[in-house]
Amino acid sequence: MSKPKITSITYSEELPKESAIILYRLIEKLVIDSLPLDPSIIGLFLRDSLKEFDE
Repeated sequence: MSKPKITSITYSEELPKESAIILYRLIEKLVIDSLPLDPSIIGLFLRDSLKEFDE
């Protein structure tokens, strides 16, 4: 049995948008790591990445 990965996350209230983007990217990386290594599937997942942060 392998040890689970432990991550510590600190949210900064001084830079809320930047902190949200970093948290989003961390979650995105975890999802990508769980996907099959098919570039088309990863491309579909990343196609609209960070669209909700556009101004």
